[in-house]
Amino acid sequence: MSDVFVSFSRQHVDLTKDLVALLKHETITDEDGTTRPLTVWWDESLQSGHRLHSEITKQLDEAKAVLVIWTEGAVHSDWVYAEANRAASARKIVPIRANGLDINDIPLPFGIYRMDDADDHAAVLQSVHSRLNGERSEDPAYLADTTHQGWVLEPKHELLPAQAAARRPASLLVAKHRVVPFRDIHGLSDRFVEWAITKQSGPQASRALGRLLHGPGGSGKTRLMIEVCEKLACDHGWLAGFVPRDAIGRESSQRTLDRLIRPGRDAAPLILVVDYAEGRQDDVIWLADKLMGTGF
Repeated sequence: MSDVFVSFSRQHVDLTKDLVALLKHETITDEDGTTRPLTVWWDESLQSGHRLHSEITKQLDEAKAVLVIWTEGAVHSDWVYAEANRAASARKIVPIRANGLDINDIPLPFGIYRMDDADDHAAVLQSVHSRLNGERSEDPAYLADTTHQGWVLEPKHELLPAQAAARRPASLLVAKHRVVPFRDIHGLSDRFVEWAITKQSGPQASRALGRLLHGPGGSGKTRLMIEVCEKLACDHGWLAGFVPRDAIGRESSQRTLDRLIRPGRDAAPLILVVDYAEGRQDDVIWLADKLMGTGF
């Protein structure tokens, strides 16, 4: 077990190497009073024969602190996002920001954490040692109330309840959210709902439909789909929600999604939202194959 796990993008590996070297010069005192060098794990620590996914998860879970280095590459990395989310849930995240990176480019909720600059080595070390000494990181569930920023906690940041998949397929469709008043001045949510509920006709009609929603970052695409899911579920009796990021990667979740998609096994109709689809092509292909191959 290493004391510190480092999450980073390989597009900025030089910055990571500098910070790893900085950490390795530090010492830590164990409970028995023994002083020893700080141990650090990053994916260059992988040895031949290790299974990538399981080893990374094991190291992340066992580390006492997780240093997440937000860079231009990291904000677009599913790996960094997933690792940051897991570390935040365990309340042991140490987020830092590369010089010049706009704080608004960091995905929610991580952009609202108190964050040190990567070149402020003294501050970075102090934050790491605070985690090692048992001081827990901020809980994102309470940040909205304390910062008064009115941000939206996107559905993909919410964790599934323990054993949810084993209890009910619909539990994968998590759309818990904290909201500020939503003003759809362009009527997009109503138009999207109308598209969903309108019966298709003609030779090309299909019960399995797909729609791509695209636009610049921060324009409200996720929030819009939260509203669409709520309207379809509450006003039209649909089963609606977001597919969690790691659902396709887990065999048990894949089986549960399969049960959810098959006709007659749960409530219908069904809408599945894949957020940040541009980085989740495998998820989209898997879901499309299931939808088109189940008689829809």
